[in-house]
Amino acid sequence: MTDAVEPELSLVDGDKPHKIGSKIRLVLRNIPAGGGDVPVLRTSPADGLEIIRSERDGETTVGYTLLSRKYGVFKVTVVGYGNCRVFVNVTPLGELILPRGRVSGSPPIQKPWDLLVTGDGGFVVADGFRKTVIRMDERGANQTEFELPRDVKQEDFVPISLAMKEDKESEENEEIYVTDIISARVHVYHGTKYLESFGKNVLKKPTGIAIDEDGFIFVADHHEKRIFQFDRDHQLVEDCEDAHELCGPQLMRIHKPDSPESTSTLFVADRNGSSVAVYLLLRGTNSDDDDSEEEVTRDDPRPKSLCLVTKIKVDLPGVPEGPILPFCLVCDPDGHIFISGQVKIAERNFKGYIWFKDANSNHFGECHKVPDWDFGDGLRNPGGMRIVDRPGDGRYLYVTDMRGKNANNCINKYTLKYDHAR
Repeated sequence: MTDAVEPELSLVDGDKPHKIGSKIRLVLRNIPAGGGDVPVLRTSPADGLEIIRSERDGETTVGYTLLSRKYGVFKVTVVGYGNCRVFVNVTPLGELILPRGRVSGSPPIQKPWDLLVTGDGGFVVADGFRKTVIRMDERGANQTEFELPRDVKQEDFVPISLAMKEDKESEENEEIYVTDIISARVHVYHGTKYLESFGKNVLKKPTGIAIDEDGFIFVADHHEKRIFQFDRDHQLVEDCEDAHELCGPQLMRIHKPDSPESTSTLFVADRNGSSVAVYLLLRGTNSDDDDSEEEVTRDDPRPKSLCLVTKIKVDLPGVPEGPILPFCLVCDPDGHIFISGQVKIAERNFKGYIWFKDANSNHFGECHKVPDWDFGDGLRNPGGMRIVDRPGDGRYLYVTDMRGKNANNCINKYTLKYDHAR
């Protein structure tokens, strides 16, 4: 006597992203033979997928065809077969293409925590294992290491995150800021030349940094579980209660609006909290005169107020069991969001993912997990990300992959193409 085989519902095309209006085929196998009514599917949310066909394909198999109507992640179950379910991703992310292969560097980068993309297509990389910051061209060659900060030994220099302070008058005056988790300071560079450091006796383990359009500097401290703000002269700004609402912040990014009247948004990947914190950076609101009607402009010298809008739990359907550990988040000019991170499968066993959130979806529960086949042989440990628009060329997503010692640590460059058809 053989054991009965459990019924199984599966997607014909596997874990593939679908577009609005695309047909999605599912197969239910190993149902009892003998005819009868075709098992009914149930979708949640109910209005995202339309069931347009269901028919038997043999004694123990049923085929279904669904039509996608909305963006989102939809759970499909079979009435009467509680263990049969699949998740369907419908996304405007049309294609994600790796056009030029991976950049591993020569000599190879070994733990690329974060990166900047320069105007000529090259990179600045914070390499935590080589304990240096490197400038390189788009092929990973012509490497120049940044100067070692004064009073910091090589073995005590572990750069984690990067930010660029842009100069509106000249690119030659741009400064690069580097967080260092061992010396617990932020180091400032002009080109590859060291200028100064700040944050001593304030920072304990600075893991993320971002600079807004007015030159104010925001530093995430993993040990202190909060954000510090420094002014344009690198002086610590008065404390803010909302800055303490974190469990273990990693990298940060600022989404800068096109309109001068709009408010910038600070995204913080809170790794230990399995969440993303979203702050508004409010100008000129720290005045003692709350009734002041003084016009607030981008040249306002007053520090920003951090207004915590929400903490979004990155708890997504269709991923392996285990906590989700976000590392970085980037937002493109249209409001689409990408999150890099890992899922803990077991002790010392992690799997890397990129998640995508459509600008029109209401919450991160509608994130689409970008499947491994989009990334060639997959991402082991995705880290820092940047999105760059090149007029006349396209929009690109850059992702560092920290694969481990003696592995193929690299920078991946992807072409982003969207399907916005409604």
